Amino acid sequence: MVDGKIPTLSGSLCFFLLLNGGSYLFLFVSLSSRFFIDWKPFIEEGLKEGIIRDIFLYLIEHNANLSVSVFLLASSIYSSSTLYYHFMHICELITKQATDYRIGKRIQSLFLVPIVLLILFIGIGLLMVIHLYFDFLSYLFFLFLSVLFIYFLNKVALRGYKFKRLIKGIVFTFLYWIGFSLCFIVYLNLFSNFKVVYGFLSFIIILLFYLYILTIGVFLGIYMNCKNLEVSDFFSEPY
Repeated sequence: MVDGKIPTLSGSLCFFLLLNGGSYLFLFVSLSSRFFIDWKPFIEEGLKEGIIRDIFLYLIEHNANLSVSVFLLASSIYSSSTLYYHFMHICELITKQATDYRIGKRIQSLFLVPIVLLILFIGIGLLMVIHLYFDFLSYLFFLFLSVLFIYFLNKVALRGYKFKRLIKGIVFTFLYWIGFSLCFIVYLNLFSNFKVVYGFLSFIIILLFYLYILTIGVFLGIYMNCKNLEVSDFFSEPY
């Protein structure tokens, strides 16, 4: 059963996220601070005191003074594209497609990196501006961005299908994310004591566990869409 392997496949993607996600974060912080917008004022005003705010401020200040070479940018882009490349392979296993190792997929993943970065620049920039002036609307806009992101992941996994044919899995993943996030926030505030046990590393441990559970929700939604498309395509075939 493919759905029984989804937790293992989700753990594999989280490993690659840990391995290659740092390159994506480096590209986002270094390029945005140099060519797009200075995030520091928005972070100082938009985020409350805490470890997330301190980490973002450190990354911005560190990368602003870092001499970025062409080789460093090229290697970071390639490492970032590897995350997308592995996501495609995992989706092929879940949807039972033939595994494709052609060079075209690698080239496609390389082109996807700057596209996704540009979308992140625009989306997060709008989110932070809205948050400064309209606090409640910023939460609605964040939910809208979450739906778009889930749709993008489903579109990558199941190419050639329109939004209305993928909506079942998208809604499932979105509700899964919302439900788990709310429960996880309550758990962290009432029952957990990670900081006492793990100290500073507690942020990394909590973040990876949170991303792991969210990734399971993504792959379950993709698998649900895949099964739904198999059934609908079967009944739509002429006799």
